[in-house]
Amino acid sequence: MIELKIAADSAAEALNDLAELAKIVGLIEGVAEERNKTATQTEKAQSPSPMPEDIAPWAESEPIGEAPVTERTYTLEELRAAGVAAARTHGKAAVQTILKALDANSMTALKPEQYPEFMKRLGELNAE
Repeated sequence: MIELKIAADSAAEALNDLAELAKIVGLIEGVAEERNKTATQTEKAQSPSPMPEDIAPWAESEPIGEAPVTERTYTLEELRAAGVAAARTHGKAAVQTILKALDANSMTALKPEQYPEFMKRLGELNAE
């Protein structure tokens, strides 16, 4: 099983990180295509490896789009930092609205299983 975690301060930053990951995967596919072309043209290798051996074990697994999605885990410190930043940018009332929607009076009142939803809503607020 492969698990990827992206730590970001905003939804936009997370999307940029995902875009970079997609570029990396595209580069790996490009390496495989180039190696196959070279091997076919020179006919030196009967069955060339599609990718360098140190990359092949994880790159040949399930396609990224089909991998199970796991929720990122957050610490209370991360919540506090994101909440304070959002309050500075959008006002304390905006953060309080998100907390009330999650039935909490403060960030410390949130249950750990609510952390991802709180961060998601902060990301949506920052994206506005």
